[in-house]
Amino acid sequence: MSERAASPRSDRALLCVARKRAGRQFIQEALQLGCRVYVLTEDAEREAAWPEGVSGVVTVWNMDDRHGALHVATELARRERLDRVVALLERDVEVAAAIRERLGIPGQPCWQANLFRDKLAMRLHALSCDVRVPYFAAAADRAAVGLMFDRVPAPYILKIRDGLGASNLTRLPDRESAWRAIDALGNQAERYLIEQFVAGDVFHVDAVTQDGEPRFAIASRYGLPLLDVVQGGNFVSYTIERKSDLSERLLEANRRIIQGFGFRRGITHIEFIVGAHDQEVYFLEGASRMAAARIPWVIEQATGVSLHREWASLEALDDHQVARARDGYAGIVATVAKRGPTDLSSFDDPHIVWRSPDPYVPGLIVRSDDPEVLLSRIRDFDRRFSHL
Repeated sequence: MSERAASPRSDRALLCVARKRAGRQFIQEALQLGCRVYVLTEDAEREAAWPEGVSGVVTVWNMDDRHGALHVATELARRERLDRVVALLERDVEVAAAIRERLGIPGQPCWQANLFRDKLAMRLHALSCDVRVPYFAAAADRAAVGLMFDRVPAPYILKIRDGLGASNLTRLPDRESAWRAIDALGNQAERYLIEQFVAGDVFHVDAVTQDGEPRFAIASRYGLPLLDVVQGGNFVSYTIERKSDLSERLLEANRRIIQGFGFRRGITHIEFIVGAHDQEVYFLEGASRMAAARIPWVIEQATGVSLHREWASLEALDDHQVARARDGYAGIVATVAKRGPTDLSSFDDPHIVWRSPDPYVPGLIVRSDDPEVLLSRIRDFDRRFSHL
């Protein structure tokens, strides 16, 4: 890890929106920069252990009560100056955007927040970004669904439009089971989309964007699609060879999405699949927030760039210069213990730089300057974790 330079100072006031305790490292970085930080959360989280130095916590009974959240934020703005609004969790991106628009605060507007939240909207918009997208249809549009079934073979994926990761996602083996699944949704079908299942490897690109241009971006590969992780596989993510043709194609697709979506400033986590049948890069989904599952720590080990620090600096400082990255590589292997608490003491490789303190959710982060060495360690640990 590189030494941290002296931080510039900011006098901005940030309102951090999170329905549950989250974003601790972002808040600490913002405080380090001199920002005053307020938190808008739910009543149940009022007494949660928010970082020391937070200027205040205001609450609404439920963050899904958009009107209530806007009222609480407006009341706070009458007492305190608010310069930026930051969503610390995916589900709060649209609430944060609504608060910005209500109070006239710079940042992501509602229309753009919707693009990064609604899986149907983001696919429709991605088509105009010159990026391939798996064939899809709104589940409520039976004519479009029937046309999709005629054009692309099964299997299909049914997913909720505002879900997270692999939540509310079902793999359907044929058109008959797909029709049954759609019919079972009834009036809720409008909340879902159905799309072609593209077999292949899943990747993600994490980026820091400033003035509409990704100033830092790195491509990583998942070991398994998230649906397979949810069904019991290990969670694996690792950085791929920087100078490879695949990395360049992923970074270019990422740039097209960011600029096509009109994203100007902040952090993004965008997922792609590389089709096994044609090796083409397909857009899966994108988020205008930090990656989850310790991916930011993996990226920092690989590159020296702290996404939390960059994110806080972008919110706090107009003239922030994005950090330069080093050319290291890192990855994570994690799982849920299937046989009780797990002892990782047998994993004594010198490339290990972090171990999970939770014996029921064992995990390791590994780093190397050589991508081949990293990949060999990741594959070995992935195999061994399957027996934990």
